[in-house]
Amino acid sequence: MKAYLDWIGRAVADKLNQDAIGKPVFARVFLRLSADHGTLEPLAAAAVRMAAEWLRATPTKVYAQGGARDGHVSAMVEMDRGQTAMVSVEALPGEPSAMLLILGQRGSFRFDDYPEPLPPSPLEAPAREADAIRRSLASKAAEVPR
Repeated sequence: MKAYLDWIGRAVADKLNQDAIGKPVFARVFLRLSADHGTLEPLAAAAVRMAAEWLRATPTKVYAQGGARDGHVSAMVEMDRGQTAMVSVEALPGEPSAMLLILGQRGSFRFDDYPEPLPPSPLEAPAREADAIRRSLASKAAEVPR
């Protein structure tokens, strides 16, 4: 799964570096890649990190809902430079999919992919983002990444 996320991260970054949409101001990331409910939080944290990199910003506030029992994790993320990201990660069933939308000052960029089922593999979540998501899910409130 890490190799797939790395590929998506590079593909979107390459497109954004072409400056076709201007400065990115919003990212929508929807991932449905695994039936393993235990990967939802790490995958959401990885998606938050990717969105922050695409927006060239740092998350300042994360509000997450859902969890492994719910079969999804969704997070609204405020960035330090005013941008926003919305991340949703759902457990399969169904076809694996990645649907991304980046809005910029001069346009938008959409990326949809329907990969072959990915083999189960451990996913190491970015610690800062994973911690903020975990705390927000537990507190039901917005959390500041530390």
